[in-house]
Amino acid sequence: MNFQNTIFFLLLFYNVQTAIETPCTLREQKMRKILRGNSKNVLSFQSGGLLTTARINYYQPGFYSSIPTRDTIYIVNFLFGFTYCALTQSLEFRTMQSYEINTVFLSLWDYTYRTYNFQVFISFNGIENLVFDSLAATGSIYIKFAEQQVDTIRYYNRGGSTDNFALILIKVEAFYKR
Repeated sequence: MNFQNTIFFLLLFYNVQTAIETPCTLREQKMRKILRGNSKNVLSFQSGGLLTTARINYYQPGFYSSIPTRDTIYIVNFLFGFTYCALTQSLEFRTMQSYEINTVFLSLWDYTYRTYNFQVFISFNGIENLVFDSLAATGSIYIKFAEQQVDTIRYYNRGGSTDNFALILIKVEAFYKR
């Protein structure tokens, strides 16, 4: 009888513990999902991603069609559809709030064959971490790193491209990828 009582109380204790932890776990998962931007692009124009260095960067005519955070279909040619910065300058994007992300995507101008010399930094509360450093990057790049709180992403033009001085971006994204 004593053994049965012990088993009964252990099962009761387990069920009570499970009932208590389940709402907490669900709440934690919901908060984590929000912090991760619901696994969507946190730099998109609709999410409120801001190009904080807009005053020192260059846009081709048709401002909206040249913003690298736009969500519309891309029409890119030699006249519009991209943003660029000069040597030793940066394209810096700030989110409306901090997010936990682990992936950054960027699409570089590759209408002609060229390679780019640049770095990508992520930061939170002013503390910056280097996540990508390349002397010869081309095309579209996914940069994967350990999940971190991020409020700013900066693309630093260290050496331009093999064709000219500019770091030319067509599209940028940042998100949490499982």
